[in-house]
Amino acid sequence: IDTALENVDTFTTSTYRAAEYTYVATNAEGDGDSTTGHETGKILIVHDGTTAQMTQYGITGTKANPILTFSVDIDSGSVRLRAASAQANTGVRFARLGLAPL
Repeated sequence: IDTALENVDTFTTSTYRAAEYTYVATNAEGDGDSTTGHETGKILIVHDGTTAQMTQYGITGTKANPILTFSVDIDSGSVRLRAASAQANTGVRFARLGLAPL
């Protein structure tokens, strides 16, 4: 992830009504780099087919400022979890728990 807004994950609105993400992000090349930072947290998303809402919580990191800034929207029938990084070349890994519509 770079400083421009990028898609982290997408799913169709018909597949899941809500999703929970646990993520870990690391910027720079390794622990010896002076710009390295690590961050973990959780994100909850819910949508009504037209509008998506999210909340981010439990954020813990090794830097004073957040490494990633997340947002969510719906585009062409897909919910998009998006992020921009404070610095270029930030890696992110996540686990998604999706909940299907009733």
